[in-house]
Amino acid sequence: MTTRWGLVFLVFALGAITTMQLGKVPPTLPLIRSDLGISMVTAGWVASLINVIGAAIGVVVGIAAVSIGHRRVVVYSLACIVAGSALGGFADSGAFLLVTRFLEGVGYIAIIVAGTPLIANVCAGKDMDAAMGLWSAYFPLGVGIMILTAPAFLAAFGWRALWFGNAILAGAFLILFLVATRGVGATATPGARQTWADVRTTLARPGPWLLTASFIPMSISVFALTTWMPTFLIEQLGRAPAIAAIYTAVFMLLFIPSNVVGGWLLANPRIKRWYLLAAGGVALGVLPLGIIGDGVPEWARIVCALVYTQVVGLIPGAVFAGMPAHAPTPRQVGTVAGVLTQGNFLGVLLGPPLLAQAVEALGGWAQSSWVMLFVGALGVATALAIGWIEARPRAA
Repeated sequence: MTTRWGLVFLVFALGAITTMQLGKVPPTLPLIRSDLGISMVTAGWVASLINVIGAAIGVVVGIAAVSIGHRRVVVYSLACIVAGSALGGFADSGAFLLVTRFLEGVGYIAIIVAGTPLIANVCAGKDMDAAMGLWSAYFPLGVGIMILTAPAFLAAFGWRALWFGNAILAGAFLILFLVATRGVGATATPGARQTWADVRTTLARPGPWLLTASFIPMSISVFALTTWMPTFLIEQLGRAPAIAAIYTAVFMLLFIPSNVVGGWLLANPRIKRWYLLAAGGVALGVLPLGIIGDGVPEWARIVCALVYTQVVGLIPGAVFAGMPAHAPTPRQVGTVAGVLTQGNFLGVLLGPPLLAQAVEALGGWAQSSWVMLFVGALGVATALAIGWIEARPRAA
């Protein structure tokens, strides 16, 4: 079998485009609140609804996608995103905007869950780790693009145009995906329909849960830092809001190379998955002390942030590459992806409020950074557990 790299890159692009639907909300919230007259609580739900959906139904979507077929799931999901973003541009109330965000959320989660088995089905075994490493970089690319481009776009055209523009972009890629995958049987789920016995077999294995447990600490730490980085830069370091936004975007984009490398490194049999996960766990715990600690020279903060992105960024590539390895059969990769997606969004939900609570309770940013030591310790512990599981004759 020859890897269909064109399709791999297309699915990667779809992941980035759908992630832009997450990234478009934070910079637009002040404009939305002013235009629609919604409360801060409603605005918070507009921002977090997709994360709530992901934390609630990731596993269910993964199971359902196997029966529906992953190509169909991607098509339906893109249609949901097109409809949600287009209708959101016409929203005249907070309630209506929330309904459209629900559509976008379902579409986003389904594409992310279906993308993993879709790529796995068109990859040769020798290319699997590299392809999964590339796929894992969809998130920083999508969020980074939106953080960089949204301010200028909003100033010129307004928030509704941003919603319409995203709908047009998603619609264009829906057409491209339909054309590119027309008649391609490998993009459908192979084999028979998944049974509940298959699901129970998958969920009874420790591998999917350990992969998820290794992903949650990264989600907590990365999204806590990303969410509050502009506030920290403005309030503590006196940076202008525009400069703080650029720093935050660059911080996200720097994860892309290490995400890809994380999967690529695993092609070398001497490099074990748990090596990368353990290194990432150490970085999760230690480097925030230099990023948001007191009395740290600016050059040292930059070095710590750079090293953080390059070491912590190895985790997604290593974890995504582990999903096919820890699924009982190729047909059940979608279920594993659903478990991982649910855990990821749980970490995204927990990270920002956890750091905010730590800042308030402990008396400052520097004191709160010590909380990340516990997060990093959890990452190292799960890495060791994965290493033990994968050292057995058959990975459980």
